[in-house]
Amino acid sequence: AYPSHFPDSLTEVIANNEKICNYVDIPLQHISDNVLKSMRRGITKRRTVEMLSNLKKKIPNIALRTTFISGYPNETEKDFEELCEFVKEFEFDRFGVFNYSPEENTVSFDLGDPIPDEIKEERKANLMEIHKDISEKKNAELVGGKLKVLIDDFSEDYYFARSERDAPEVDCEVLIKPGDKKYNIGEFCTVEIVDHNEYDLIAR
Repeated sequence: AYPSHFPDSLTEVIANNEKICNYVDIPLQHISDNVLKSMRRGITKRRTVEMLSNLKKKIPNIALRTTFISGYPNETEKDFEELCEFVKEFEFDRFGVFNYSPEENTVSFDLGDPIPDEIKEERKANLMEIHKDISEKKNAELVGGKLKVLIDDFSEDYYFARSERDAPEVDCEVLIKPGDKKYNIGEFCTVEIVDHNEYDLIAR
């Protein structure tokens, strides 16, 4: 769901329709107005914050995923610090970071690739470290509660499942300790969260 085209009316639909998962993937790419303008994202930091705040207000249990770009050609140290503070403040549920690379036929191609790869990697690692702490905190808050999950796979040690907060292959997993009951791939079940790590939940 691209931020510049996300209709406010869709928030109401998600909030009031039980058939829709409370999960939205919004690739923000950055939050600094300097970088957003250069990317021609068609949105400002202020409007982004308003949109995200409205989503969280209208759908209190919504899970928000986003992705950011590290090392965009005109990203200054100040821009990056602003992005870090935004990530700390907003506490996204799901999160990804990609290093910038020049792509032909994009608005940024003529800007070149002036930021060294080691700086890109350092910034990416800093962002992922911030989110790791946020993810662990959010997972800890779920321990003792129950979740409806979908069984995706299994091994000798665990069933691998996901909740409505987790897109397949890119997000976290719920690892279910085998019990007396057998489950099939594609089956829903309700589990109790008993433990966690930085990204995954342990359940029974």
